[in-house]
Amino acid sequence: MLREQGTVIALDDIHAIVAMQRRSACGTCSAHGSCHTLSGGLNQAEVQVRALNPLQAHIGQSVVLELSEQIFLKAALLVYGLPIVLFLVVGATIRWLLMTQFQLGHDLVEGLSALVALSVLVVTFILMRRYDAHIARSTDHQPTITDVIADRLGESCTLHSNKGIE
Repeated sequence: MLREQGTVIALDDIHAIVAMQRRSACGTCSAHGSCHTLSGGLNQAEVQVRALNPLQAHIGQSVVLELSEQIFLKAALLVYGLPIVLFLVVGATIRWLLMTQFQLGHDLVEGLSALVALSVLVVTFILMRRYDAHIARSTDHQPTITDVIADRLGESCTLHSNKGIE
């Protein structure tokens, strides 16, 4: 499970909006405080996440969010892998078909294969957008608040935890 800590900033029906510090693979780098590659540096960038709130956490409370690693990896593959693979496979296939079957000129083949590959890329993004709207309604694909750590005053809220002490 992927676990992140954040602060509840708003409530919405069965969901909570949780503010968290943006993190990346370079978060452990010694220069991360002075690096400005991610919207003004890692220390300044904040991201807001809509999460299921089964513990009924309140605004101002520090919480722990969890999301299945399998779901995270599946989403990353869908967003990054699928468009690139389709772009390359369709572009190469169209180029091969136009060169071998239709024996068109090299410049025309390159232009047409690039145009078709880009069209497939656009269609892929449109289909992913529709799929995203479909899975957004599923609670299996949403982060969930699994622990309430503390409220605004820093008081411990371990009674509101779904987890035992780790």
